[in-house]
Amino acid sequence: ALRVRERELADAVGALSHDFRTPLACIKGYLSLLSQGKYPPGSPEWEEYLGTVMEECERLEKLVSVVLESAAGPKIHLSIEPVLLPPLIKRILLEESAISRGHRFFTDISEEAREIYADPTRLEQVLRNLLDNAIKYSPEGSLIVLRVKKTKDAFLFSVADQGGGIAPEHLNRLFERHYRVEDGDSGKVRGTGLGLLIARQIVNAHGGDIWAESVVGRGSTFYFTIPFYNTPSGGDAE
Repeated sequence: ALRVRERELADAVGALSHDFRTPLACIKGYLSLLSQGKYPPGSPEWEEYLGTVMEECERLEKLVSVVLESAAGPKIHLSIEPVLLPPLIKRILLEESAISRGHRFFTDISEEAREIYADPTRLEQVLRNLLDNAIKYSPEGSLIVLRVKKTKDAFLFSVADQGGGIAPEHLNRLFERHYRVEDGDSGKVRGTGLGLLIARQIVNAHGGDIWAESVVGRGSTFYFTIPFYNTPSGGDAE
C-alpha cells in the first residue's frame, strides 16, 4: 500500500511539473521586460505586465494547493464555481502559443457555453494537457482547434489537431497510467504518460467523460464533457 501511495504521489507531482514551468516562464519573461526600463512605472504596459505577473503568482498558489492535496490522498476534491470560458481559454492559448512550434490556434465557443460551473484550476489542467498533447504530436505550424458547445445534458469540449493520428488499437489505452504512443514523425515516445490520466481523473471527478477519436494520417480529436450543476455553489464537491 505504501509503494502504491508513493507511486501515486510521484505521478501527481510529475504530471504537474509542466503546470509549474509555464507560469514561472511567464513571470520571468514579464519581469525581464519590466527590468529593461523601457516601460516606466505607471505606464499602460507596466500596469498590464505587472497585472499578468500577479495573476500568474495566484495561479502558482493554486497549483501548490493541488500538490499538497495530492500528498494527502489520491481523491480529487473540486471547488465548483462559475467559470467564464473566453478569458480563461484566451489566457491559456496565449501561453501555449509561446511554447509551441508556430502552431495556429482557432477557438469556437458557442454563446450558451460561455459560462459554466466547474473547478477552474482543474479545468485549466485538463485543457492544458490536451493542448500540450496536440502541440506535441502535430507538425510545426499546423492548426489546433478548440471548441466548446452545450449539449442536452453537458458542455462538450474538443481539441483537434492535424497530426499523424492514432491507430485504433491505441485509442482505448490512451488514458491508462504511463501509456504513451510513439511519435510517427520522430519515432520517439514523448512525455511521461501521465497527462491524459490526470485529465481523465479530473473529468471523471466532475461527473463527465473523456475520449478520443482519430484517423491515421489525418489527426486526432479529444473530447470531454462537464455536466450541468443543478445547484451551483462555491463549496467543495467530490
